[in-house]
Amino acid sequence: MPRNKTDLRTLVAEQAALNRVAVTVATETAAERVFDVVTEEVARVLGADAANLVRFSPSRDEGVIVGKWSEPGVQIPGAGTIVVLEDGGALTRVARTGAPARLATDDPAVPAELHKRLIALGVTSLVAAPIVVSGDIWGAVVVSLTGDRRFPANAEERLGQFAALVAVALANTQAREELATLADEQAALSRVAVAVATEEDPERLFNAVSEEIGRLFGARSAATVRYVDDADEAVIVGVWMRDGRYDAPLGVRLPFQGGAIARVAKTGRPARIDLENEPPHVQEHMVAAGVSSGAAAPIVVSGRLWGSTSISLHKSERFPPDVEARLEKFTNLVAVALANAEAREELTASRARIVQAGDAERKRLERNLHDGAQQRFVSLALGLRLAQSQLVADPAAAAELLAQASEELALGLEELRELARGIHPAILTDRGLAPAVEALATRATLPVELNGLPSERLPEPIEAAAFYVVSESLANVAKYASASRAQVDVARDNGLLVVEVSDDGVGGADPGKGSGLRGLIDRVEALGGQLHVSSETGLGTTVRAELPLRKSN
Repeated sequence: MPRNKTDLRTLVAEQAALNRVAVTVATETAAERVFDVVTEEVARVLGADAANLVRFSPSRDEGVIVGKWSEPGVQIPGAGTIVVLEDGGALTRVARTGAPARLATDDPAVPAELHKRLIALGVTSLVAAPIVVSGDIWGAVVVSLTGDRRFPANAEERLGQFAALVAVALANTQAREELATLADEQAALSRVAVAVATEEDPERLFNAVSEEIGRLFGARSAATVRYVDDADEAVIVGVWMRDGRYDAPLGVRLPFQGGAIARVAKTGRPARIDLENEPPHVQEHMVAAGVSSGAAAPIVVSGRLWGSTSISLHKSERFPPDVEARLEKFTNLVAVALANAEAREELTASRARIVQAGDAERKRLERNLHDGAQQRFVSLALGLRLAQSQLVADPAAAAELLAQASEELALGLEELRELARGIHPAILTDRGLAPAVEALATRATLPVELNGLPSERLPEPIEAAAFYVVSESLANVAKYASASRAQVDVARDNGLLVVEVSDDGVGGADPGKGSGLRGLIDRVEALGGQLHVSSETGLGTTVRAELPLRKSN
């Protein structure tokens, strides 16, 4: 109980101040207004000449002043001032221990530099108490005196009561901000999804994505980049900057400098950078670019790392701890857009290749017929007319001409059969996949081991695709692989017919450079299947086709 009227008046004043702070906490939506009320009320109740609210950085090696109050004539740093937390200071002890702390300038343990700054401000005594929000030390409330006065012994406890109310206000504010942030994020995701579904111009899409993520995360700048294969570089394909200016135009190749984009390229995972946590060479690049904090997330298309999105802040700003995970939601949508665009391009290219292949095959057949069977049949017709003219005058000569015509007819028929085999092997049509593949192995120029050939007939399109996979692959082995042996494996696997052709040759096959493998991919994908080529240099080549049996039945 209070010992005298003075104590009673102090208690009443303190409870009134706490009540005013509580009402402000409950009704005020702007955190800045709560900070202003708290600093003034706590200063007046404790008889302080000045008060500050300081928010600690995530690393707790510095803070920023977010609220201040002082008596007229008392000079203290303004809101937004960065405060370095140095050894021996009261704020440093609060940040490290989570307990209140006090400091007096006449204490010989106070570091010389800190003592000098406090004396310049006229401060002789101060007390700080922690503000703990959701279990984390958010910052501190600080009161200070000038002149020869000292705070009472219970100042830390009394100051802690105000700090607890500030923590409630911050928790409420953070909850409101999180809800607002979630709503903003969902709205931005929705706009990006619409752009992904409707925008066909990649440049406009990437610029739109960059702007959405830049605005959502309060960034100074944002970009979408595409990685350059086999180079530590990225190409800017979309960009946004808050002030509307950007030094690097689209299409420029930028070398990696150890930042977030480079880390995503190396790990395939989201990354962030903060100036105070980076090695010197990265800090040098960040300072030169005016970047204090950055984050990037990967764009993965069809299982490969395509590029990334990135955001950055300047000066002393920092992104929140969960920024990388939130940023990744947008890159997933970008990946969908790119996959759709690539699928459209690949479909168009595949159709063009099929048309070109059909035209080329028709020309080949026309040329082969003209140069081969057609010439023989023309010669046969001439021979028959000559024999007809000799039937009466020279029956023996006519008989010889008829014999020659018979030979020409046999050769012409054989050439037609060869052409027919090139279009679709008769053995495949008549007897099925296993005998047709065995015939290929017999004609191969190197030993071919056969495993798992099916004894039963399969759907005709599947048999044809599997046959041509084996035929083209063995032809490539003979031409390019310098192999000593090859192996063909056929198996059923979960509704698929899996056909693998492997060799022990030099490897290095590239499906993008040859029409044969590219044609196989088109043929297999037309049936809803997939074809994969594994061909590391020196390790041989494996061609694997997966053909859906159920879809074809």
